[in-house]
Amino acid sequence: MGKLPWVVVFLSVLLLSLMPAGLAQAQYEEIVSRARPAVVLVAIETNQGVATGSGFVVDSRGFIVTARHVVEDANRVIVLTSDSRQQQATLVRYSTIFDAAVLKIDGIGLPTLPTGDSNTVRQGQEVLVLGYPFATVLGAQSVTVTRGIVSALRSAEGLIQIDAALNPGNSGGPVLNTRGDVIGIAVAGVRGGQLLNFAVSINLVRTILADLSAVPVPLPSPPSSQPSPPSPPTSPPLPQPSAGMVQVADTEPIIIGYWLVVRGPDASLGTDSLRGIEIAIDDKGGALLGHPIQLIGENDGCNAEEGVRAATSLAANAKMIAAIGSSCSSAAVPGAPILWSAGIPTVSPSNTAPRLTDPARGNKYNGYLRVSHNDLVQGRIGAQFAFDTLGARRAATIHDGSPYAINLQAEFSKVFQQLGGTITNQEVISPRDTDMRPVLARITSGRPDFIYYPIFIAAGAFITRQARDTPGLEGVRLLAADGMFSPDFLAAAGNAASGMYLTSPDLSVEAMGPRYREFLVKHQRKYGGPPLSAFHAHAYDAAMMIFAAIEKVAHRDASGSLVIERMAVRDALFATRDFPGLTGTLTCNPYGDCGDPKIAVYQVVSTNPATWNPGINPRKVSP
Repeated sequence: MGKLPWVVVFLSVLLLSLMPAGLAQAQYEEIVSRARPAVVLVAIETNQGVATGSGFVVDSRGFIVTARHVVEDANRVIVLTSDSRQQQATLVRYSTIFDAAVLKIDGIGLPTLPTGDSNTVRQGQEVLVLGYPFATVLGAQSVTVTRGIVSALRSAEGLIQIDAALNPGNSGGPVLNTRGDVIGIAVAGVRGGQLLNFAVSINLVRTILADLSAVPVPLPSPPSSQPSPPSPPTSPPLPQPSAGMVQVADTEPIIIGYWLVVRGPDASLGTDSLRGIEIAIDDKGGALLGHPIQLIGENDGCNAEEGVRAATSLAANAKMIAAIGSSCSSAAVPGAPILWSAGIPTVSPSNTAPRLTDPARGNKYNGYLRVSHNDLVQGRIGAQFAFDTLGARRAATIHDGSPYAINLQAEFSKVFQQLGGTITNQEVISPRDTDMRPVLARITSGRPDFIYYPIFIAAGAFITRQARDTPGLEGVRLLAADGMFSPDFLAAAGNAASGMYLTSPDLSVEAMGPRYREFLVKHQRKYGGPPLSAFHAHAYDAAMMIFAAIEKVAHRDASGSLVIERMAVRDALFATRDFPGLTGTLTCNPYGDCGDPKIAVYQVVSTNPATWNPGINPRKVSP
């Protein structure tokens, strides 16, 4: 082939150098034009004031993706769409593993953004970030766009590192490729870093977007009458519980709800609590104030999604007085505010996450109480037992991203180090993981003599079995918590569970008192065996507290119907003082902690589930 004339070469190079800039500019404008209508402002009210973030519509029926940290502490969430409509939003899904959440507003045919494949993202490719940074200062009239490249791929963390500028308020906004597809959610920057920012990959986020049509959502609040607010909402009024007066006619029952994990691998935890409630109803003769007690329940799934579904279903019942649940903190965090928005107070027998009763928890939890212990107690006792009793000095922890597990391992780690121990690893798994060998291999490199994994039955059994087969961990002692305190765990873990330890509420008659012995007799007679897990007595107490509150505030109207104000029931629950429960003497503080915590350490003697009998197998070893 002959050489091209130098003039032709020069002109070709010149044209190539000129054309992409013009084409790129037009391409950016087109991408932004298409994407802008689907990008939203997310404004939240917290106890500290108003803050803002961004989000985008992913489903035309009003489902919006944002960052979890934008909305997780909100008392109220307001979404401002591109057409200046302002609506209250409901949190319907979120992940405890990565920083993403799904909101729902009212809508049909809303503009959406297409999601791409983050597995195709390559280092160096261009990206655009859309959002509403500094909206409290700049206003919300128009979305802001920044441009950058993919600086690095951090696949192990599910993150994409970008150098596009992110400012306060960008969190939750879409990160787009040059086709206009969402490849990630803007979540964070490194303080002090120069354009060192991160996005959660869209493939990871897609795990909480599956089957949105199956998500039941409460009726949304009507749009604001202000068509085009000049800036984000400031100090919007807090949502108040809806009509709280329930009339019970002569022939009608008093309806109490429960939301417990009664299906799936953790079902023994919720079934155990349900049996405690049923025995409490038996002890009331099946009736209250001359009306039969009707128990209506939902499975909370021990996760956020099912917690939202269960709470939404119960909240729709206008005759429901109060609820008992949830089983798991993961379900309570998004679910309890849904119940309270309907005016329904709930008392949990087994939630232990500190944030649920923290003084800064927010008004959305004003209807929430619990009779269980706080993770800060159980985590501390586990660490003291490992260090003082077993002589452990190097410990690794594993959690599954749930509020329950995160808080337990954090408190264990803090106390263990205060005592003089070393935390060699703090690992995280997914509750659905089955192959724990990569995590266990990392733990082996730290040479621990102790592993603490306060998670639930399915994943906990895999860790237990695989730890025994991991070279270097054969003699390491294992400690789990009350989430695995069940014969179902023995069945799942098999012989590998022999000799391991579990912390749990102290279920000895010595700790509980003589009334608990009577309860055990009733349980044996009604169900043909001992309790299945750790919170049956707590559920009994939760039911009895609710019954006592109803008896205190109910009255009859002129027609003879029983009238029960749900707000009055809530107030009576919070006023509980020196209540004689099975688990101890119960007194509720202003933030809903009512328990009289007594924690014991147990050791598995036999792995045969048929031999499960707390105190004997597993045997109590401390105190």
